[in-house]
Amino acid sequence: MSTTNPDFAYFESKLPELLKEHRGSFVLIKDKAIQGYYTTVEQALKEGYEKFGNSDFLIQEVTDEKRVNYQCLSPHS
Repeated sequence: MSTTNPDFAYFESKLPELLKEHRGSFVLIKDKAIQGYYTTVEQALKEGYEKFGNSDFLIQEVTDEKRVNYQCLSPHS
């Protein structure tokens, strides 16, 4: 994923702060705003689709190790 994605750039800027209290969680981000923290990526995906339907959102694991990026794109993007 390119770091030009505004939600990913927002996540990267907040990561040091997030690591203090949410390490190991999955964070749901939409429009450069944190929407919630989840134990599993499946919970975050379910909540993202329930809240935002077919619009874009981002899920990231809060870790200082190499991360898998979960960008959920609208089929209309």
